[in-house]
This record gives sequence, C-alpha cells and structure tokens, in this order.
Amino acid sequence: MKNFLSAILLFLAFVACEETFDSPPRAELVAQVRFSSGAANDNPKITVYGVGKDSIWINQMQTNEFNLPLSPDKSSSFVVMFDSIPDTMTVFHENTINYESVESGFYYEYRIENIIHTYHRIDSTVVLDSAITQSWNENITIYITDLPADTDAE
Repeated sequence: MKNFLSAILLFLAFVACEETFDSPPRAELVAQVRFSSGAANDNPKITVYGVGKDSIWINQMQTNEFNLPLSPDKSSSFVVMFDSIPDTMTVFHENTINYESVESGFYYEYRIENIIHTYHRIDSTVVLDSAITQSWNENITIYITDLPADTDAE
C-alpha cells in the first residue's frame, strides 16, 4: 500500500510540473491580390520579405492571398515581388498590446493608418478593414498591373 501511495504521489508531482505554455494568438495583415485591369489572369508568383529582415516569409508561392506579420514598431516595410518584379510596401499602423492569458501572455493587434508603395507592379492598395486582429479577415486589396506581353514570368 505504501508503494502504491508513493507511486500516486510521484505521478501527481510529475503532472503538476508539466509545462502548460500556449503560443499567443497572432494578428496578421491579410492581403488579397487582384489585377487592376479586372482580367481573370493566373495568380502571380509572390515572394515577400521584410525590409531589414533576413528571412523570406513567402517564396515563389502562386496565390492571390497572403498573410504578413507586422512589427511592434509604428510601421512595417516589405519587399513584395509579383512574378519577380519587386515593389516596396510600407504599412503605417497603430499598435495595441493585449493580454490573452497566463499560459500564452501578450499579443499585438493593429490598426492600419496608411499604406505607401512603389509602382513597379503595384497599381494601388485599398484598405478594406483597418483592424488587424487575431480573427483573420481580408484587410487590404493590392491591385497589380498585368505583365507586359513580351515579359516571361519565371
């Protein structure tokens, strides 16, 4: 009986010390890509990386929608390549830090204030929902120009 109680006590001590970390929710910018001509062209191959960052977030993915993480700073800058043609896009945003729980801690939510970009392939951007929260929905639409007929996209 003594061994049985010792085993139960040992088991309870082991379970009580188990790590209960949950990763915090993420609030990411959701971008939709459309052609400014209204044409139903194939989705472009998209590559995205942060300005001053050393990692590529999206690499040659053929899609018309993607998510971008934003910085805790007041702005986030990205190089967005549509069919290997680069544009720079900067999102200015207001940040709010939120407390989720003891297990997952704090996370940021954002409100888009302005977007500026170069005009190599991006024609315009439209903010559909300025609130970037943990429940992902389409925040912006990026309108891009068609590729010239003599350009071969890789």
